[in-house]
Amino acid sequence: MDSAAPSLGAPDWPARSDPEMEPPGHTRLRGLVSKAFTPRTIEGMRPWAEQVVDDLLSRLIQRGLTSLPLSLTPGGVA
Repeated sequence: MDSAAPSLGAPDWPARSDPEMEPPGHTRLRGLVSKAFTPRTIEGMRPWAEQVVDDLLSRLIQRGLTSLPLSLTPGGVA
């Protein structure tokens, strides 16, 4: 784990995952992520992602698109 990164409260979990992270933390994290995000896995997420986008856009249309940035923030779409 990058010694400069603060802890997130989970043991052995890096607080950041950016390209500045140094090995071996970066190598370990990249290995985990690359296994989880294969092209096949990503394609399998397509129906879910499309449904989420459709739902969000429907809610925005119902609201009249009055506050698009606020509406797209976490917890902003109710």
